[in-house]
Amino acid sequence: MTSTILQYLKRYAKIYPGDEEVKAEDKGFVYNDQTTDGKMVKFIAWKLGVIRADEKEFVDFPKSLDEVLYHVFQLYAKKGASQIVDKAEVLTRFVPTKTSNGQSLAYLPYSVYGQIDAFDREGYGKTKSLGKELLRYQLKRLCRELSDEIEKGALPNDYAVTLNVSPALFDIELVKYYYQTIKECRGKDGKRYISAKNIGIEFTETSKAPSNRDIEMAGNDGSVKAKRLKARRSAIQKGMDWLQARGTLFYLDDFNAGLSTEDVLQTYHFDGLKFDLDKFKELIDQLYEEKQNAPGGKVEPFKLAMLMSGGDDAARNVLEHAMAAILSKPKELRPKKIIFEGLRDGKDKDGKTDENEEQKYKQAHELIMGKYKCALKELGYNESNIFYQGYLINYPCKIGEIVAKLPRRTATKRETRTLI
Repeated sequence: MTSTILQYLKRYAKIYPGDEEVKAEDKGFVYNDQTTDGKMVKFIAWKLGVIRADEKEFVDFPKSLDEVLYHVFQLYAKKGASQIVDKAEVLTRFVPTKTSNGQSLAYLPYSVYGQIDAFDREGYGKTKSLGKELLRYQLKRLCRELSDEIEKGALPNDYAVTLNVSPALFDIELVKYYYQTIKECRGKDGKRYISAKNIGIEFTETSKAPSNRDIEMAGNDGSVKAKRLKARRSAIQKGMDWLQARGTLFYLDDFNAGLSTEDVLQTYHFDGLKFDLDKFKELIDQLYEEKQNAPGGKVEPFKLAMLMSGGDDAARNVLEHAMAAILSKPKELRPKKIIFEGLRDGKDKDGKTDENEEQKYKQAHELIMGKYKCALKELGYNESNIFYQGYLINYPCKIGEIVAKLPRRTATKRETRTLI
């Protein structure tokens, strides 16, 4: 029997597109090499060969990019965020640096990436894209780190990580570099330890992959804009198909946030779909307060229904829009996994603990999943392919620290496998 929610979605759900484009002036960043972020961006651009500069400008900086950037890993879990699995998302962080005058170059990664986007948008790199060169550097370094850990037996040879990639940077050239870099990566003994199956790609919400709807809205009439969108869509689709045939998994990050929209999910084949629980914050607060005040902590069904059908409408509709988009795809092209990220541990930015915060997220999430459990099950999602990610599971850690957090069975060297 089809659930009421799925009946509703099949009959009435509308797919709302996100913004077709984000205007440059709305991005909020203008490149300025006199700011701390701008100076770091210029240093990175110089080290990657994107621009020419006088070495004297950077006497206060580290000697190599390896000292400026580092990778941390956010692990995944199953079964109510309690069982760590063989998967992680790679996050790039920038090491705080002090200059000779005592000024601290301590910054948030998002502000640095904003300056990188502005650097490329304003044409400071005449022949190269800084964003793309940095992504290549990150991939090459990640291959080396992951291969080393698998070679020495610290991680299983099927350990999988995902690398964040802006759709704006994803093209056939990057696909070739991605595959070739992985293929050429060798351990200290000269053998290969990683393949395309080990490193997945996570499309971020910072830019939009052209969707079928975008092309329809452009007129689909042979105009220059429609042709450009069709060409980009074709290039992205071909690149995804080629890598997926070789085992690479693709994920859509922060669904319904930024430019990770329903029409993108409908247009491309993603292996996994991620939801940020921070988008549910108002709804989570309402549900938790109701549960705390209810006799025995049990919310009456009609009150739960009222909360789920009102209040923070945008948050409530995130899952419904996702399920509507999934329903529109053939079963074989639907995402095989769902990941809920943003599970908090109850600590604020100053490290102080809010005793209610952790339980609030756990209990509210249970209520949300209680409503959608049947609908998700009918779409093929259950405990085996629903994952969790966030500080509640673990803080981002270095690659060498992962082994201590995995089930004991994964801490031994696996048998040799055939690599594609």
